[in-house]
Amino acid sequence: MKEVKVYADRLTLKTYEIGEADPNPFLAEYVGMPNFYPYPLKNKVADKPTDVEYKAYCLENEYFKLTVLPALGGKLYSCYDKRSGTDLFYRNPVVKPQMVGTTGAWTSGGIEFNFPNRGHRPSALDRADTTTRSYEDGSASLIVSDVDRISWQRFSVELRLYPSKAYIEQITRLYNPNDYDDSYYFWATSSELETPGLVWRYPVLWYLEEDDWIRRPWPYFHDGQDLRYNDTLRQFTLPFGSEALKDYIGLYDPASDSGVVHIADYGQVPGKKIWSWGDAVAGKHRHCPSAF
Repeated sequence: MKEVKVYADRLTLKTYEIGEADPNPFLAEYVGMPNFYPYPLKNKVADKPTDVEYKAYCLENEYFKLTVLPALGGKLYSCYDKRSGTDLFYRNPVVKPQMVGTTGAWTSGGIEFNFPNRGHRPSALDRADTTTRSYEDGSASLIVSDVDRISWQRFSVELRLYPSKAYIEQITRLYNPNDYDDSYYFWATSSELETPGLVWRYPVLWYLEEDDWIRRPWPYFHDGQDLRYNDTLRQFTLPFGSEALKDYIGLYDPASDSGVVHIADYGQVPGKKIWSWGDAVAGKHRHCPSAF
């Protein structure tokens, strides 16, 4: 049994760099977030990319190689599957922010960790604290943490690999240092390439679309679309699952006979959500890597 390797590395990526943040406090609503002060608005992005070298932390066993980029909010940038020679999650070849995040700039790909606000966290493209840990059983971890400057709540996510185990363990810790209870969201945004024939495995009774919050029986949209099959989606869709039936959520790619599954006790972690850009013109634009 080989010990899991954990180490620092360097990674160079084509990057459309973010310009200077707005010096004025932004106190109005932006992408559904009523107020993200003291974070500044970041809505200036370079027109052309440059090569940027990023510090990376890597975690590696016989099956996977994980890469975390602290400068991109501590995002899990990639997870390489050594058996298939492919990436488990979408590895974006460029860093090109789009105006999707709570404070503007946001990038797709890998897994992004969000807490405690609704939406992509305001610090999603700020440098996140990242450290490593090794254990006596031969396993090792990458740990990403961040403090929310609006509420002063803090989260940490530990990604742990074990020798001879073909799964990633995610250990999430949430902290509220205040002397009062507070509400929060925690969600991890994982990205997958939308390949032909992709099938969603979504064991819920009902779902709600974010734009109207009408409860509908899964998997059918009001016009009869079967939301389990990504090819049938004619517009972007983002169904929140309601009344989960199983501990998992996942997807299956019949072309490669492979898939990804997330497992968590649905009694403790009842929330589930999927998102697809669909087949509309706006969605097709998002599929172009240079758009990201």
